[in-house]
Amino acid sequence: MMTELLLKSSIDTPVGRMTMITSDKGLCFLEYDKEDRDHLLQKRLQTHFKNFRLKDGENEFSDFTRLWINAYFADSRTPGIQIPLDTRGTGFEKQVWQELQRISFGKTASYKEVALKIGNANGSRAVGGAARRNPISIIIPCHRVVGSSGSLTGYGGGLDAKLFLLEHESAG
Repeated sequence: MMTELLLKSSIDTPVGRMTMITSDKGLCFLEYDKEDRDHLLQKRLQTHFKNFRLKDGENEFSDFTRLWINAYFADSRTPGIQIPLDTRGTGFEKQVWQELQRISFGKTASYKEVALKIGNANGSRAVGGAARRNPISIIIPCHRVVGSSGSLTGYGGGLDAKLFLLEHESAG
């Protein structure tokens, strides 16, 4: 079995320092650099990348991610930069993550609405779990998912970061 090389670097954002991990196929992770999120990141690496070597470094996907993040925070619009994503998860998780990317910039959707869109009317909790395991924060916009009443619910970067992102987008 071939060893997959993953490159790890950091990026500073207005919502805190984030860790980027890229493969030779695209961006795998954009995760908040927080102790409680590091455990989840390590678990996901072990689960979805069976034979890998992680080293500090960057590639063109890191560069694309930096450009995207800088453009996103500079002018409150979704950047036109396309970043190849190398997401790994269950079929259900990938389905949820694709649906999250369909939530328009500056808009929100409830977990129930996302569940209905993917054809799983009783799947609100499962959607929440998949959103929690979203490997690419901000770019796959799980921050746009809210409770049925419109209330802010959990977010890997913390509720302050979620509120900041939603306010940033609504200002655009």
